[in-house]
Amino acid sequence: MISLRPIGRGVLLAALILAACGQALPSGSEAPTASGLSGEREQILRLSYSEIGTLDPAGDFDLATLHLLVRGLTGLDEDMRTVPAIAESWDVTEDGTHLTFHLREARYSSGDPIVAADFVYGWRRVLDPRIESGWGYLLADLVGAGDLLALTPDSVPADEVIDSMLAGLGLSAPDERTLEVDLARPAAYFATVAYFPALAPVPESWITRPGATEGGAYVSSGPFVLTEWVHDQRRTFEPNPMWWGDPTALRRVEMQVYGSEDDAVEAFRRGEIDLLGLPALPAAADLEGLAQPRPGSSFWFIGFDMLTPGSPTARSAELRRALSLAIDRGELNEVVGFNGPVAGSPIPPGVPGHDPDLASVFDPDEARRSLAQALDDLGLTDVDELHLTFIHGTLVGDGPRHLELQWRTVLGIEVEFVQLEPDQYFERLFAGHDFDMFWLGWYADYPHPQGYLEPVWGCEQPLNNAGYCNPAFDELLDRAARTGDVERQLGLYADAQRLLVDDPAAMFLQWTGGYALVAPWVDGLVLTPMDDSPGSVFLDQIRITARD
Repeated sequence: MISLRPIGRGVLLAALILAACGQALPSGSEAPTASGLSGEREQILRLSYSEIGTLDPAGDFDLATLHLLVRGLTGLDEDMRTVPAIAESWDVTEDGTHLTFHLREARYSSGDPIVAADFVYGWRRVLDPRIESGWGYLLADLVGAGDLLALTPDSVPADEVIDSMLAGLGLSAPDERTLEVDLARPAAYFATVAYFPALAPVPESWITRPGATEGGAYVSSGPFVLTEWVHDQRRTFEPNPMWWGDPTALRRVEMQVYGSEDDAVEAFRRGEIDLLGLPALPAAADLEGLAQPRPGSSFWFIGFDMLTPGSPTARSAELRRALSLAIDRGELNEVVGFNGPVAGSPIPPGVPGHDPDLASVFDPDEARRSLAQALDDLGLTDVDELHLTFIHGTLVGDGPRHLELQWRTVLGIEVEFVQLEPDQYFERLFAGHDFDMFWLGWYADYPHPQGYLEPVWGCEQPLNNAGYCNPAFDELLDRAARTGDVERQLGLYADAQRLLVDDPAAMFLQWTGGYALVAPWVDGLVLTPMDDSPGSVFLDQIRITARD
């Protein structure tokens, strides 16, 4: 799957399917073997990974590795609820614009204390245009962050101006164990955002040293330290002796680079890899019993133009409903090659706020009734008078043809499909609304309902490509963002999500997913929607049992 990032790491997934389609894995005759390893004493977890350029928390890092090496103010439990991490508690003001984080007594792997000033320094680096982090959007709600994020490569001011802008951010450390965060708007959900590894503490004395992020030099705030990094070959990790959290049973984690997915699968068969992520269910009989489904943190949808006054999709909710009811999602997803469950709403399974009662329905009869009402709403006497344009990317397989066939068969509607190359697609998507429908996806870096709802459909949001604007929806989001009580928050977001689905603002197609190959001796694996690779959020909880 290709992820396109118009803003920082961003959150848009182009409607381009690549890895999601997957290739059938080669069949084999041998299940994973112990490969000479010897039981309980060998608490070594072996993984496959792809090489990346940096392990700087402000850089374009490998997320699975950073989960081993760093921790932020907050963390996640297995239900993806926000829990204390380096901050043992926090307070949110009644209006949701000020958070105070109280830090526990914790140390880096170097033995130095983790202090609030390290968060101030690390977050400033993320927003510093000279660093070119790409993660700045996570801090968009901070006082002063908007001006920094608005800078372009052609508008970066002098160093002293940047330094002054960074000093003016809504961040302060009145003492070593207190971090004060001022927000430009209510954002009680910010405590969840603070879990993300890019917002981990960074001591200036470490990161400014040459070779700071290499093996043996890395200063870790997480459960492991980086003992070796042979670029393009392997990384090795061992327990952090200063780790302040629950101890891990593992005594080493080894990550190895393999030339291809097939090579990694064969290494898994030989017992050289204990855990491996795949986009599709293995076709090989000897591996099927070792495959577990992986939840994803993103969703695919078909958006409607809700901005152009003359657009049929903007003028008629019944037309949007008819188009949605006429599509068999399961059949469409199979045609495209999607591997996750059919989506009925934005928030995926495993993320707080997911509502299993919101389901996508295929109902041709009801679709035709809605179409009849839509034609009346639009002042049309015949379906032939209805002209719709659908834009999409280049790698969606037979998906557009399948949509075209279903809409023609069920509703008698002829839709003009326009295929565009990726750059052209996003240029047109952001340039204006000379289309009625588009195919897109969304990925949230933090497991909170706000990240799945507001950026995509909130009024005036820059990534709201549909131009959807519903004051009642925004009011629910605003009330939730001012609410420090988590259960009340979730209730308000649930109301907002149901409103979005009932409107309907989009056709939800699929929540992403995949599979994990898990060796029989891997115990304690926790698969979450936020995993970059299988189990990456909770790798430190894994234990290796006897490999015989």
